[in-house]
Amino acid sequence: MKFRFVFLFFIGLTLSSCGDLTQMYIQNNCNTSAAYAHGVNAAKDGRDMDGNYASSCPVNQDEINTAYRMGFKYGLSHMPPPPPAQINVFDGHGHHHHHHAKECLQDNFGHQTCGYGCVKTPFEIQCAQLPHDSCVKDPFNNIQCGRNCRIDAFNNITCDSKE
Repeated sequence: MKFRFVFLFFIGLTLSSCGDLTQMYIQNNCNTSAAYAHGVNAAKDGRDMDGNYASSCPVNQDEINTAYRMGFKYGLSHMPPPPPAQINVFDGHGHHHHHHAKECLQDNFGHQTCGYGCVKTPFEIQCAQLPHDSCVKDPFNNIQCGRNCRIDAFNNITCDSKE
């Protein structure tokens, strides 16, 4: 008898917990604001659009799905541009080189800068002038361009000499 009571108590506790979890899910996901945010995040994370986001929502599925789709479209239209392409070159001596594709970037004032391996800060854009060179930016928005540029543990930028 005692075992049966304990067993029924745990089943009742589990079922009420599941009901609470379901209510929490509905409260947190089955509204237009949450649907819009989930749509934006899905797009920015590169996931496919959910054709029926609101399938587990008990009411207002059309409105919730519309908000999700609007968020997804917004997320797609505000994605950062892809990183510049790199061209891999083998020089015939067994050496492998990365070459950046030429690109042009525009700053906040409409000035355009073109080159290779470009880097942008809130204040400027710099691009390397040769395809095998690149630019790096330290945490303080200092930019340096050259061959094999890198930042050390002390945020010093170093580039190889062009010999």
